[in-house]
Amino acid sequence: MFAEWLQKSYIPIGALDYSYAIAEPNKKEEVQPYGSGLCAAMWNAMWDNSGKQVVKVPHTESRNYILTNTIIDAEPIAMLSIPGRAVFTRRSPDIEKAFMGSSEKKNAFVKNLKLKDHPQMGKYIIQYYGCDGDGCAPMVAVYLAPDNKLPIRQLTRGELLNMIEQAIPKEKARVERIIPNEKHLAEARVKTNLENLRKKYKNSLNSPAELKNSDGIDMTDIFNGDDIFDTELQQRLKENTYGVYTYEEGVLEKSKQDKPLWICISWTPADMHHLPYLREIHRSFMEHFNFDYAYDYFFRPELVKNKPYTILNEAIQKTHLASYKNRKEEKPAAAKNLPANVYFFDDFSGNTIGEKPKGWYVPSVGVPSIITTPNGEEGKWVKLEQRPLMPNDKGKPLPENFKMEFDVLTDKDFATNTGGAFRLRIHNKILRTEAITRMRPSKYLLIWMPCRAMQNLPKTLRAMFALKQPTPV
Repeated sequence: MFAEWLQKSYIPIGALDYSYAIAEPNKKEEVQPYGSGLCAAMWNAMWDNSGKQVVKVPHTESRNYILTNTIIDAEPIAMLSIPGRAVFTRRSPDIEKAFMGSSEKKNAFVKNLKLKDHPQMGKYIIQYYGCDGDGCAPMVAVYLAPDNKLPIRQLTRGELLNMIEQAIPKEKARVERIIPNEKHLAEARVKTNLENLRKKYKNSLNSPAELKNSDGIDMTDIFNGDDIFDTELQQRLKENTYGVYTYEEGVLEKSKQDKPLWICISWTPADMHHLPYLREIHRSFMEHFNFDYAYDYFFRPELVKNKPYTILNEAIQKTHLASYKNRKEEKPAAAKNLPANVYFFDDFSGNTIGEKPKGWYVPSVGVPSIITTPNGEEGKWVKLEQRPLMPNDKGKPLPENFKMEFDVLTDKDFATNTGGAFRLRIHNKILRTEAITRMRPSKYLLIWMPCRAMQNLPKTLRAMFALKQPTPV
């Protein structure tokens, strides 16, 4: 059913669909409600080197979810979660300061989305989530729940301290390892520090428990005497904090029933700085997904009885899809037939101004490297920005000797005298996303990136880039 709704609302453009079903919890030891649904995993598409087959662009998976009984932004606190009780943190649901204190760029981005003003989405619970800092893309979740209230409650400071104290026996071995030579003192030290927190906050033990970062808490924090409730700086700067929550009584058991308790719909929001396939996903949720029908189907079924799911703005979708039929197909130059002695070539001519270069890996966070034509120049170039730029090549074996040619332009006018640098890295090992490296002789990974000394730096990669195998004599 969820797949049918999404397939009607979103037609993949420039993307490959690798969707799969989800059932939670998927580990015996996990403590959370029973939920199920769909992960619509979309990958950016590209032509292979032959130009005949469409394949996935590495590292471009975009996960979009429709799930039952799932708080997708919940970060479990393992120390406090026991059978029948899940404890977790999540960003306080204040859209105006969603990422304040961790990433001002992301905070400005999500505010500009103005999802609260959406005619359907704005009726429901909107929550932004994702890791801190600029190193990952923000996510958004729209929750559909009866009376617009999720069945969770925020713990008080007093409740949290009591739970921590109850967890001491099962965490005893952990804290004893901190001071192995004096482990007999560890438990007493934890209890003393807990009592110190109770005394310090004796007048506010009934206040909501808020933490200053997303790392949650463990017994090491208490052993070290950390003030886990110290959010004075965050409050003064109006930065977001992380509340500590649990589910309301009976939720874990009720989640085993057929009727869901709430629905979570989540995706990666996008603007013009994102790749077209991501923009298309976001556009489809904004313009076509019928949030009201999804809500009524589960929580007011009498309103949609015998009525099939219909998308919003169907005429707009038809016009939008029709516009692609007349577009000229563009393939990156790297997919064209190359001379026998040329290993790799790209002049970026098959790209669109303002877009990220096709056939290259560009991270989805930070300011993207895009196609441009600098003033006074001809052809298409790549304007390098904050993140590395890598060709999506399969790593064919290189000859022992080879020649590399490329052109680089710098900005003509520097505001200061600091200058900058440009770096090309060639690896003889495969770099994985988990930061694990695996040696592979004669295979090379090329990474282009500005090496920032200050703000002024070489900006633009020339349209011609090639690795040439020397012509045999």
